[in-house]
Amino acid sequence: MKKILSIELALCLIFSIIICSIPFNVQALNELEILTGGTASKVTYSQSGTNEIIQIASTSTNIVKQFVLPPEGAATNYRICFVITDATVSKTINFNVSKGTVEQVRLANCSDPKGISVVVETAKKPDYVLAPSSDGKSVVLTLKGLAGTPVPTTTPKPSASATPSPSTIPAATTPASSPGASGSSSAVTKNGPLSWTMSGDTCTITLDGISLTQNSTGRVPRFEMREQAKMMQITVPGEVKNLKDGYLSGNSVIYGILVSYNDKLDQTAIRISYSDVITYTHANSNGSAVIKMKKAGSTIPATSTPKPSSSSTPKPTTTGTPSPTSSGTPSSAKASISFNKSSISASGSTLKNAVVYRLGDPSRIVIEFEGTADAVDKLMGSGALYTRAVVSKALSNKVKIQLYTDGMPEWSLSQSTGKFTLNLTNNSLSNIEGGNKEEKVALRLVSSGIVSRYRKYGEDIVPDDSAGKFIFAYQIPASIVKLGDGTAKTGDGFTNSIAVVSTEKNSYLLLNKTSAYMQFKIVEGSGSNELLIVASTTGDNANTGDHEDPEEIPSRGDSSGSDLTSKLVVLDPGHGGSDPGGTVGTNYEKDYNLAIALKCEAILKAKGVNVTMTRKTDVFVGLNERAEFANSRNAALFLCIHNNIMPTGYKGSMTLYHPSSYKGKAYATIVQNNMVKDLGTGNIGLKADGDLVVVRKTTMPAVLAEIACMSYPDDLALLNTNVFLQKAAESLAKSVIQILESM
Repeated sequence: MKKILSIELALCLIFSIIICSIPFNVQALNELEILTGGTASKVTYSQSGTNEIIQIASTSTNIVKQFVLPPEGAATNYRICFVITDATVSKTINFNVSKGTVEQVRLANCSDPKGISVVVETAKKPDYVLAPSSDGKSVVLTLKGLAGTPVPTTTPKPSASATPSPSTIPAATTPASSPGASGSSSAVTKNGPLSWTMSGDTCTITLDGISLTQNSTGRVPRFEMREQAKMMQITVPGEVKNLKDGYLSGNSVIYGILVSYNDKLDQTAIRISYSDVITYTHANSNGSAVIKMKKAGSTIPATSTPKPSSSSTPKPTTTGTPSPTSSGTPSSAKASISFNKSSISASGSTLKNAVVYRLGDPSRIVIEFEGTADAVDKLMGSGALYTRAVVSKALSNKVKIQLYTDGMPEWSLSQSTGKFTLNLTNNSLSNIEGGNKEEKVALRLVSSGIVSRYRKYGEDIVPDDSAGKFIFAYQIPASIVKLGDGTAKTGDGFTNSIAVVSTEKNSYLLLNKTSAYMQFKIVEGSGSNELLIVASTTGDNANTGDHEDPEEIPSRGDSSGSDLTSKLVVLDPGHGGSDPGGTVGTNYEKDYNLAIALKCEAILKAKGVNVTMTRKTDVFVGLNERAEFANSRNAALFLCIHNNIMPTGYKGSMTLYHPSSYKGKAYATIVQNNMVKDLGTGNIGLKADGDLVVVRKTTMPAVLAEIACMSYPDDLALLNTNVFLQKAAESLAKSVIQILESM
């Protein structure tokens, strides 16, 4: 039987920087020189008045590919990038300057085009001139406006930790812990219209003259909570007057605030980062935005009340008097949750109907109950039977608690009116984790190289459905995996519990079924290190030792008779309107995405597929809006179409999926394999990404396809041909039909 092993290609870009025996000549206080070897022999940094000058001595002074990158992600400095063609250095060079606005100069040999790639990191948005010297013997970069540099290297009261490098956001330990210390003179708390203040344990962030919305439609000032990144992102169209690029110091609630203006998108980004789970309120008052943030576990004073004219509203520091914020549930009704190393307890007047089940990838025990509770993200110390506890809202009237575990510790639940206790105990199970009930995965067998051993010895697995009406058993050879000994509750809808007994030669796995008609099948996972035990309520999927791919599980019978019209496919052309996506010169990613999507839609409709699109014209559509578009239509598949901007040297296709989605990963494999085969541009590989809104917030399997790399000249040239766009559309359409037929 056909076997497909999808192997994630994780590409790590490793820069080995060897800095040894390179002479530095200190010529003056603000003048440095480094010898580089090669045809570019040295780099000199100096200051002249309010200017900073970087001079690269080189036999070639031909400058190409000149551009500036703003601070993004982990890169917190501006980067001036250019290439000097027909020049070389003896090795990759890191020239640590740390003078004025310049942090570092990096030089490395490159092949496309042949020459030296130069990156200059600056703490300030650069105003610069780059040109060959008058004698034609060097390249000169002149940075203007040294005197106005907002470099946070000195403050009125620097203390021992006040020599921050602008390459990292100030650590959370920087502010004093006392409530009033956050506003001390050593902290930078204001940048033009942007400021923060501390009152007790509440941080109030104000943006004067700018109102914010969470609406994702239109080119308007907006904010978005990015919980996984622990950041609030504020985006304002255009360049905000009097708001300078740089940092605001942190306090006991936030790490700090990074401000940067993006010339390419003509928008200002304000990133507020924090370390703990926070609660927040937002209100617009007299044309200004007011955001109040506080660590989870207590109530924030409301940003707006029925009588906002007075600031004497009751401070909810005590819970004796109910202080409703946005709902009619008094704060005293919230569940109080305590976390211990081997148990958790909760109590509250509205708490009831607690249920527990187990999930995998990652392995965790989930408790859901009716009631309310504050959001919590708690890391447990050594000796605990769970590594992390996350409390969040499940539905309008439900709370979800996720306990992240290593393996499958046993659990027991005791509950009475208004309270429950969940106790955890260790067992000796190994290489086995919970599954995903939405994907009908009952269990995951996880071990390095398990798939290759399964392919070799899988014929020796013995399934047994005769042990009892509600028992399904497997005899699994130790040559494939050893599962240890013990029992564990599951509560996943397929099984109530499992039991494992292992001998030297075999592990005997007993599944306590929820239904007498439940059957199970072992299939290969999407990686090389996992097998999946998949549930089915029909007898034709009972495991017989056959090895099938995840995408083949449901496709019994004649697929040619499948009704493609019954399953809705949503095509999502990325970016659009005011959001161009990746940009190379006058080439905009949004245009390629839409062109491919329209062609793909036409192909699918011609084949009878029920398909729709999130946009059909050059308009802006918010990320949340795209996900809601698919969710509201109960789509079966969400396919997001993009093109990449990657580091130098990368080319070809890439496909992304959410890490917790078994079907998403299987479907991404189909898309990626087809693109690599059909387009022939290169294989960057599969990638799991939990931060992508369109794959995280969609309720159906979702895949994001990066067709080609705009940053690679050959790929860009292909994207500018109708033939390639058509090939890309045909490849995606083929994948969609294969996925639909496997459902």
